[in-house]
Amino acid sequence: MQFSRPLPYHYVAPAPRPWLARALTPCVRSRLLKRVLNVHETHTHGLDTLIDLQRRGHALVITANHPGHADGWSLICSFIPRGLSTYTLSEYAGLVDNRRSNILAMRWFGAYSINPYDFDPASFDTSLSILTGDDPRRSILFFPEGGVCMRNDTPDPFRPGAFLLAARAARQLQRRGSERRVFVAPIGLKFSFLRDARPAITAVVDAMQDELGLARDPLGGDPPAVLRRLGLALANHHLAQTDAGGQIAHLDDVPATAQRLLARAEAAMGLDPAEHATPADRATADRRAFYRHINTGAPWPDQPCVEQLLNLAERLLSYQPGYAAEHPTVDRIGDVVTQLYDDLHNRPLHLGVPRACELRCATPVDAANHALQPGSKKKAIAALAQEAHRLTAEQIDAANRDNDRPGAQLWNDAAPR
Repeated sequence: MQFSRPLPYHYVAPAPRPWLARALTPCVRSRLLKRVLNVHETHTHGLDTLIDLQRRGHALVITANHPGHADGWSLICSFIPRGLSTYTLSEYAGLVDNRRSNILAMRWFGAYSINPYDFDPASFDTSLSILTGDDPRRSILFFPEGGVCMRNDTPDPFRPGAFLLAARAARQLQRRGSERRVFVAPIGLKFSFLRDARPAITAVVDAMQDELGLARDPLGGDPPAVLRRLGLALANHHLAQTDAGGQIAHLDDVPATAQRLLARAEAAMGLDPAEHATPADRATADRRAFYRHINTGAPWPDQPCVEQLLNLAERLLSYQPGYAAEHPTVDRIGDVVTQLYDDLHNRPLHLGVPRACELRCATPVDAANHALQPGSKKKAIAALAQEAHRLTAEQIDAANRDNDRPGAQLWNDAAPR
């Protein structure tokens, strides 16, 4: 199990070149989206509303689910030809641990850094000035899940950062007496295979079973059962590579095992045990403490051990065995296999099967409706985040209802196309 080394955080500012971004968009679409990420079609719904709001001078906090590595470029390459200009908040590692040409291109398209584990005053101030200042773009794209959630149909809960920013900007404009508004614009992204992907997915599963020393179990019989067996073997494979000890007998034991790993990481970091609503919240808090230490630059003999424990706990907690079993479509089976492959090899899986991207915009929410209400600001921001998450899920559900592509077919019912 290998991971990129954690890097001390420093702010990376945007360097937008709108004319250059427009010129490069066709190249990004044909070479990156189509050839590498296999996104051959993009269909947009409701984008005119966002374009109209931007042209009228209002600010947009665009929030989208994050099911894969093609999301950002799929959105940007849909926005720019339609005249919707936006900045994008990007996780810090993507802006520094990359080829220089890629970093420059991302910044030219308006990307700048965010610290996913701690408050970044420079990034927040930049965002606030974009939304409330004279920049005609006045639009920022967020992925509020905080990272890639490869379960396309069930996005993770949204973190509050984007909605805190929207509320702060709305209050600032209100204090100025401005007629401009800040709108939260939820977008649901749904990717679906355009051709029969079962042979490619099956080949990947067979290869992973071979690599983990499992007897091949045909994916065509009971796909969710095969994936549960593969996920369990992968979890035990990772545990065997650490000094964590023990093996998992059933996927139901995964949360307890993750909690045990987090407790060991906390002890190594000298953290006092704290109550958390969910194991995922505990993992996020521990990761935040870990990166705060990294950012100090102080020597830490146990750093590799702690990082390994946190990485393993987070990966175990990301396993959701019911996702494929609930509705075993080709798309959902592909989502799970993609996650397992990424966990095993620490690199994204590109199946080489063409996909379509559905981009559906919900009705934008005026942030002032939450931010300017009396009462707890924290509760208002949480309510705004929950509303955006609900609207995003509704757009994904709508895309699934209208989806008649091969990827939407049940695995054992799909006819080759």
